[in-house]
Amino acid sequence: MVSNNEMPYGDWPSPITVESVASERRAISSPRVHLALNKKFFVESRPSGGSTIMEIIGSKVQDILPPEFSVENRVYEYGGPLYDVACDGRIIFSNKDDTLRILDTETHQVSHLPTKEGFRYSTFSANSKSPWVLAVEEDHTSAVAANAKHYISAINVTSGVLKRLASGADFYHAPCFNLDGTRLAWLEWNHPDLPFNDAKLYTAEWDDDGTICNTRIIAGAENTSVTEPRWGVDGSLFFAQEVNGFRQLFRMTLGHGDPIHVELAGLENVEFGQIDLIDGSRTYTALCENKVFAIISSKGVNMPIVINLDTKTWQEVAQAQKIVQVMLDAVVRLTDSSVLIVAQSATLAKALYMIDLELPDRSAVIRSAADKEDPQNFFSVPEPLCMNSQRQPARSIYGFLWMPYNKDCDAKNGRLPPLIIDAHGGPTWMVGSGLNLKIQYFTSRGYAYAGLNYTGSTGYGKTYRDALFGNWGTIDAADAAECAEHLASTGRVDGKAVGISGHSAGGYLVLQCLTLYPDAFAGGVCAAGVSDVKALGESTHKLELHYADALLGCSDAGDEEKTALYHERSAIHRVDRVHSPLLMVHGALDTVVPINQMREMARKLERKGADAKLVEVTGEGHMLDSPRAVKIWLQEEEAWWRTTLLRA
Repeated sequence: MVSNNEMPYGDWPSPITVESVASERRAISSPRVHLALNKKFFVESRPSGGSTIMEIIGSKVQDILPPEFSVENRVYEYGGPLYDVACDGRIIFSNKDDTLRILDTETHQVSHLPTKEGFRYSTFSANSKSPWVLAVEEDHTSAVAANAKHYISAINVTSGVLKRLASGADFYHAPCFNLDGTRLAWLEWNHPDLPFNDAKLYTAEWDDDGTICNTRIIAGAENTSVTEPRWGVDGSLFFAQEVNGFRQLFRMTLGHGDPIHVELAGLENVEFGQIDLIDGSRTYTALCENKVFAIISSKGVNMPIVINLDTKTWQEVAQAQKIVQVMLDAVVRLTDSSVLIVAQSATLAKALYMIDLELPDRSAVIRSAADKEDPQNFFSVPEPLCMNSQRQPARSIYGFLWMPYNKDCDAKNGRLPPLIIDAHGGPTWMVGSGLNLKIQYFTSRGYAYAGLNYTGSTGYGKTYRDALFGNWGTIDAADAAECAEHLASTGRVDGKAVGISGHSAGGYLVLQCLTLYPDAFAGGVCAAGVSDVKALGESTHKLELHYADALLGCSDAGDEEKTALYHERSAIHRVDRVHSPLLMVHGALDTVVPINQMREMARKLERKGADAKLVEVTGEGHMLDSPRAVKIWLQEEEAWWRTTLLRA
């Protein structure tokens, strides 16, 4: 790299500021289309916090939700899909105070649907022919979060009547009406199982008096994942289900018996659909009777394709070749040949795109996450990582690597950059290769950055995902240590200046790394992390009540064996092994991982005399994703790396 400025790694001046990372980006999600009225909407975050509903009008967008309201919910604590458009064009949504609201999209007036206190709603699906809307209903009236009850309910947006359609299961996801409003589908599963291996897909017939009949199980259980049920324009039901270790597309045509695997040559080892504890992924849609637009995932990279169901062939979408990451509530059908999609490329901000498959010139960016053009010549381009483990068990380890890049700077000859290894949350989730401004904040200053898709990450097939179960806190920590060793031994980074960071389950991995591999990392940053697995199980919410036991492999163990394993896999009991400086950032109102986890860790580290700091972010929950929280976290983290990695 030729440069006019030779400066030490970490000291490079960059136009990517804390403010641009924290406040100058919109979160864009949840495109929706009312076909009969030709109305189009999406959700966007507000700079002051909260989320609003935007309407697409021609080539412009308009905020249509009064500022005193915010589209959000806390179903399953993480929240689920936020709204839908009823048959008359009004929007039903969950407000920030857990109330149900109706937005008139013409007058922008908001009315209230009466519900009982302590009840929450998400994952709305409107009937196209009547005023009924499906929703996941959560009874959260119990003081104990783990005692919440869940239902599939139907809400009449005209009369306010609510009827429960499905009950008895512990969890429900993805209720959805078909296009003519005569049938519905949903997913459900029970404790102690997880959606990764036991979600069952049901269908039923709908009657406009608010009742269902002829309920039928279609697929699921038997240790396979089923996700994203979607109705086609011809009445077919599509869904994704594992075949030979990878989620494939299935189709059940109305009146033709069992679902059929849509076999596509060359796509046997890719994944369709996303599966996670969080409800609401939308990553494909049927366009017409014989075509499906879908996002496929191969080794962590997403690719848009179009499938011809008649010929069982597929092709990449030419006008979407730069798209590498599409996640969660992101895709909706617009016409027989076009979609709205929220997507990212490696160097462009997340945006809402309209993609026209027949008239590519009409494809356009509807709304970007950023108002200002990004400084492209300061962006590092990720390269895929695939490492072979040097320790047993023999395995491949995946992720992405962003090397330092800044058009105006170079480091002194012979020096190697410091490395930040980031562990995603979940832990059954993944980091993608789309543009992440926080990563570019560090790479443009001279840090290398590795997004680690450790064993257990999704998007790499069932075998890779399932290998974490029984090994949580050990094999994932070993993966991080192996990543550090691999990148140092190949001469990419300075092996004495490697830091480990992570949020939630990634924060747990940080603590495991610093106690199991104390000499491998020069420092750690733990955000909303777990220090005590036993305490987590005693205080966590219903969705994750048995999650830790499954990950630890002790679901069927006796109390004594469980207690011993909890102790073994909890960093709170090994603080004497923490030799590297540790920064902890935690939301004071976190209900997923209560802040007492980090307070106790901080107390023990203080008594030990360790170099440790706890930053409590007041008014913040688990996600730490408000502009204020992002700013605090990033400022504290950079200061931490300057005194650890740059000094190492």
